[in-house]
Amino acid sequence: IIYIMNGVISGKEEFLNDYMGLVFVSIVIYTYLLNIIFQKGINKYSFELLYENEKNIFDKILKTSLVTLEKMGSQRFYTVIEDLRRFSAFPEVITHTINSLLMLLLCMVYLFTLSIKAGLVVVVLIIVIAAIYFVVMNMMSQKVSNLRTLNEHYYKYVDDVIKGFKGFKLSGNR
Repeated sequence: IIYIMNGVISGKEEFLNDYMGLVFVSIVIYTYLLNIIFQKGINKYSFELLYENEKNIFDKILKTSLVTLEKMGSQRFYTVIEDLRRFSAFPEVITHTINSLLMLLLCMVYLFTLSIKAGLVVVVLIIVIAAIYFVVMNMMSQKVSNLRTLNEHYYKYVDDVIKGFKGFKLSGNR
């Protein structure tokens, strides 16, 4: 697509044919349809993975003794389910990453064929951005761990509120 656009903009004769617009639109539609089909498959796989893992977690909860469940607290199980739901998007993240890296590689090859200096500048910028991203992600890992702990406390309070309303309602019915 980028190659066709560059050829048309630069005014190359072989790209100024009548059928080049049709070829361009066909490639865009083909790419779009492939993306939709692929994303549908990834979503189906992700939801099946989520369903199976949630079922396994609930099976383990049912097999756990009541003393162990009370000792661990229900907030841990809420947090596990929430984490599982977040990780269910992992296949989609991987496919987007692979698509992005492939597109980046192809664009970089094309850019280097146009201008080696411009290609080197873009590579240096990508390395700088990746280094900044790596530093930020390392700084955030501790914060994510703290967030998980806060999440467990939050679900503990939610569980206490639910049990409190349940106890309040039961005492009112007596």
